[in-house]
Amino acid sequence: MRDFIDKHRPDIFLIQETHLGPSDSLQIPNFTTYRNDRPHAPNCSPRGGTAILLKSSLPHHHTPTPPMGTLEATSVTLTPPGGTPLLISSIYISPSIPYQHINTDLEALFSLGGASILCGDFNAHHTSWGSRRIDYRGTIIKNLLDSTDTQIIAPQTPTRFGHISASIIDFALTRNLHWHCQVESIAELSSDHNPILISFDTNARFAFPKHIPKPEHVSSNHYLYK
Repeated sequence: MRDFIDKHRPDIFLIQETHLGPSDSLQIPNFTTYRNDRPHAPNCSPRGGTAILLKSSLPHHHTPTPPMGTLEATSVTLTPPGGTPLLISSIYISPSIPYQHINTDLEALFSLGGASILCGDFNAHHTSWGSRRIDYRGTIIKNLLDSTDTQIIAPQTPTRFGHISASIIDFALTRNLHWHCQVESIAELSSDHNPILISFDTNARFAFPKHIPKPEHVSSNHYLYK
């Protein structure tokens, strides 16, 4: 992972299923780390967990996660001087736990900030973002997209590869954010999930441009990774 970060030089790196326990350290030079480990029973290996690594030079503060019924999440808020705060959350939805609280949990995270990006492993399938099938989690998120001012950022190629299937279950949900962006699934690292690269076109002060189809000027790029 350190080699991957050195190669791609992300500003922000989001991780899901960290499998970290209290005795495990996660530190990368010049990055600040925030994480939420899933509690685990004695003599059992850690499972789940989320984390965010971001450049220590970025003005920000840690945003505590409210009580969740289904999701696991770690959040930070970028606080550019003179700019609009931006909430960023690393999201994990386990495929083996009840899904009834997904909508409530997502709304609780969106309520933490105005402009928001929730990105990670949703384990949610729907044909509207390129999956081959539709499941309950996908239906919940599709209804959220249809009924609220929520947008989805998903690559056009699979993000997760199984023994007999490939699907797009890793993506980002945004609100009050109209930055032009590019997104791709990168065939690197050794997980059954590809890293997802999202490149947002912004200016150096993280100003929020008006919602226009084709920005005429781009002065810098900021990246989010899964």
